[in-house]
Amino acid sequence: MSTSLLNRLTSAVAAVAPIYGVSIGTWDDKETWVVSFKPEATEQQRTAAAGVITAFDVAAEQVKVTAAQNLMNSDTGMCRGLEDLIDTLIAKGTIVLNDLPAALRTKIDNRDTWRSQL
Repeated sequence: MSTSLLNRLTSAVAAVAPIYGVSIGTWDDKETWVVSFKPEATEQQRTAAAGVITAFDVAAEQVKVTAAQNLMNSDTGMCRGLEDLIDTLIAKGTIVLNDLPAALRTKIDNRDTWRSQL
């Protein structure tokens, strides 16, 4: 399983108890999951952490991790497509570059500069 999945589990447990971390022996056997608690963790916090472990749905969380990774992977292509769309709209006179927010204009200018250096 992915580091992202472990990070999601660790964050969920850390939200209810002070921990050093979580280690996973086998993802499909929660008996092999170990939470390393900080000394200040109370019994109530340890019980809450056990509840997080029990409720953690590996398959559902993996779907979320995969979806997030797919979105990140598509960002580059989407960005390039939006650049082309903006260029087309400017070329057709539908919009003027100065109509766009300054921060976006700067990013477009930077990307145009970097692309011309390739």
